[in-house]
Formats: sequence, C-alpha cells, structure tokens
Amino acid sequence: MTTFRNLKIFILSLWDFVPDELILSLQYRIKTGRKLNWKNPQRFSEKLQLYKLGAKNHPELKQCVDKFDVRQFVRNKGLSEILIPLATNEIDWKNLPNQFVIKDSLGGGGNKKYTKNYNRTRKSCKTYFR
Repeated sequence: MTTFRNLKIFILSLWDFVPDELILSLQYRIKTGRKLNWKNPQRFSEKLQLYKLGAKNHPELKQCVDKFDVRQFVRNKGLSEILIPLATNEIDWKNLPNQFVIKDSLGGGGNKKYTKNYNRTRKSCKTYFR
C-alpha cells in the first residue's frame, strides 16, 4: 500500500508545473468520460473539483481530512465533548482471536492481517496505523 501511494505521489509531483485546473480537468475526463464544466458546474462531482481548488487556500481543511488531526481541530474549537473515543484505545488485545484483520479508515487498502502475539501485534499496529 505505501509503495503504491509513494509512487503515485512521486508521479504527481512530476506534474507540479502544470496548473491545477488542467490536471483536475484531465483527471475528471479520464475518470468520468465527461468534460469538466468549470463555468457552470451542475453535477456534484464537478462542484467537488471547484472545492479542491479552493481548499488549497484553507489550511484548516488539510487538518480536517485526517481522522486524528481533526480531533485536535475540534478540541481547539472547544468542542471536545462531541468527540467519540477512538477504537484503538479500547481494543482488548488479550481477548482477540488467534488471527484477525485490522483495517485503517483511509480507504487506501490499509488492511493488515495479524496472528495473536500480544506485545508484537500491539506495537506493530501502533506504528502501522499512526
């Protein structure tokens, strides 16, 4: 997973000189088969592309896309009482089955299969998932 993600980031970095609007238009055309309507976006997916361009000027948005960083953002706004406790702190490591899978929430295929070894598994999960 990390290798593919790093490769993707590297390839995209080679295109840094190309304007974001052009890159987004190309990506949109490749993924949807339609031309992106910048002047009068009608589809939700078109409006998301405009949102992406505006997000570069708002550092709070970058912080809010990470599930851990957004928690700090919410705390800084004085709303810590609405935060739900994280599941990683609540795992009863000693009562897990002999084999189990832990899935990350980024959606990038970060699933990892473990065999039961309490100390090694716990340490590995903490470094892999954060």
